[in-house]
Amino acid sequence: MNAWRRLLLLGVWYCALCWPFVHAGVYRHPALLGLLGLFLSVGELWRHWVWRWLHRLLVLYGELSLAWDHWVTLHWLRLIVHTSLYRLLALPVSRWNQIHAHIAAPLLLLATFIGWLFVAGLSTYGQATAWYIAGTFVIVVSHILWKLPAELALAGYLTLGLVVLADFHQDSLSHNAHRAALTWRDYPLWGMIFLLPLVLGWQMPARPPVNPLNILRHTALASRQRSATTGYGPGVTEIGHSLLRSRALEFVVHTTHPYYWQAATYTYFNGNRWSNPGSGLSYVATPTDSALPLVNPYYQSHVPTVTMTTLITDLAPQDFTTLFYTGVPTRFSVPVTVHTRSDHIVARGVWQYLLHAKVPIYRLSALQSARFAAPPPTLAPDLQVPRNLSFRVHRLAKRLTQTATGPWEAALLVKQYLDSHYQYSLTIPPPHGNVVNQFLFSSKKGYCDQFSTAFIMMMRTLHIPARWVVGYDSGTFQPARHDYVIRAFDAHAWAQIWIAHLGWVPFDPTPGFSSPIAVDSSLSSQAILLRQHLVPTAPDTPSVHLPALAQNLTTTVAHSRQRSSRQRSQFKPSKASRVVLVLLLAGMMLGAIGGLLWWNRRQSTPDLVWRKLQQISRRRLRGSEHNKTPRQWGREWLQFFPDDGPVIWPLVQLLEAAFYSQKALSEKEQEQLIALWRQLRHNPR
Repeated sequence: MNAWRRLLLLGVWYCALCWPFVHAGVYRHPALLGLLGLFLSVGELWRHWVWRWLHRLLVLYGELSLAWDHWVTLHWLRLIVHTSLYRLLALPVSRWNQIHAHIAAPLLLLATFIGWLFVAGLSTYGQATAWYIAGTFVIVVSHILWKLPAELALAGYLTLGLVVLADFHQDSLSHNAHRAALTWRDYPLWGMIFLLPLVLGWQMPARPPVNPLNILRHTALASRQRSATTGYGPGVTEIGHSLLRSRALEFVVHTTHPYYWQAATYTYFNGNRWSNPGSGLSYVATPTDSALPLVNPYYQSHVPTVTMTTLITDLAPQDFTTLFYTGVPTRFSVPVTVHTRSDHIVARGVWQYLLHAKVPIYRLSALQSARFAAPPPTLAPDLQVPRNLSFRVHRLAKRLTQTATGPWEAALLVKQYLDSHYQYSLTIPPPHGNVVNQFLFSSKKGYCDQFSTAFIMMMRTLHIPARWVVGYDSGTFQPARHDYVIRAFDAHAWAQIWIAHLGWVPFDPTPGFSSPIAVDSSLSSQAILLRQHLVPTAPDTPSVHLPALAQNLTTTVAHSRQRSSRQRSQFKPSKASRVVLVLLLAGMMLGAIGGLLWWNRRQSTPDLVWRKLQQISRRRLRGSEHNKTPRQWGREWLQFFPDDGPVIWPLVQLLEAAFYSQKALSEKEQEQLIALWRQLRHNPR
């Protein structure tokens, strides 16, 4: 096979390997980002190394601009890369999928580029076989360890890999027998193979992993249990039934960091259901300027806290009845009723509210140094276990934590066992007896309800108080609008464990979820801002040194360059075909990237109007910040220009429909949006 055909085949093969990592993030153009290997393969046809490296840099720059949806500056790139490395090295390897897609983009492109240097240097059948095995291992491990959507990508990688191996094998036979190289006619299915990763890219939107073998099972379940779907609502405290994943919109949160959104806390478990028996007190709280907590603080007074204010807007058809919060709320912008026994906060007819809360920041050294201590008598309900709980639960918990010196270390050991021995699944067998016994010793699969409940029961058998918390996790980050969208499948349950001298510490034992607490391993304010929501690294986790990592990367690049040079010396395509192909594909690639960026920035009506509104707000509202939701912007605008209400609220509704709805605006709605914008712009001030 000619050199350019071999390189293009390797590029398409490498695309299949990159699909799971690209589609794991919430990127706007995942299909084009997944074609990085194909774009890089075109650059390998340049004979001079200067043009080759210039081509590579342009491709990486264009792909990063697509990932961020704006042109990249050196200052912004340096800042994001530093933050990305800092967060990645602070996380355990099993939690690398929790890093935001926006700041993970440069690291993903860098790792993809280094991998391509290996692929471009393949020259023998043995090397191709080794890479075939290594790539399969990477896809499988990423699917198991990080829950990346890799089923279709693995099929494409294996299929294309067989073609690559056959080509290398035939090439070695042809070389040994002094036969001519293969021609284009030897590969009649080349066009279909070339389009396979591209088709997979557009058929694999960013979503949680799906098991194809459960399609029929989920269909049958849907016909029997249409009401059992993900989300917070009636029946949420019942443990042990299968669920159907729902993408229904719940609410949007404008905040600087991802938080867990709590709804209620429960202490009593009867084997199948959580509850808070007894008569609980409740009171009505009105919006005031007081900083007193609305619920009992679950942390001790010496634990440092940060004060946060965030706007939460309803996206569901019904108004809020339960108000979700994080940390310890001190004030809501609407009157609320607080149920003190469960820390449940309710309201009526609320579609938007401002939350003021204090979020604790736990020092990692304090968590690790905490020792086992006798809990106070008031926490006796948080040590209750049902009568039908198997004694094997206590025996298992005792065996797992026999080396632990404190409750935090015991919780980490139990979580490590649950992560490695149990499967996350929304489809579980019908409950029989105690669901904890069934989960731990029979089915060994479940979702957050089973993991958190089993974890709490194991903690309680170790005489560590624990309780159950239900709500939503942090949701999906929207880089373009700097907010988090919460959907029904983000409904979640986690735990709180009691640690002496610290109080209640939130803990999430479910695999694949980030930590519900902010951990500070130093005393600097910068570390507090950067390490919020990060999972603390276990004491036995090995550290990674950047100088050694840089040295390994340099050696990798040098070896790959030597292999690539040997390959190019074996295959010498004609100069005319090489130049024409490179110029044509490079021009098409750069033109597509530039045109797509221009189209998104200038032709998308809602985004264009929203940018114009932010620009005019900074001039007329005297330094208004740009990172607001449309409804937050509308309220601020009316504070300065109250007569614009008939224009502002229809404009806000159209922007919310464009940003948060699953359907795009119609042509009539876009014309109405432009008309409202022009009317607002020409209003006299």
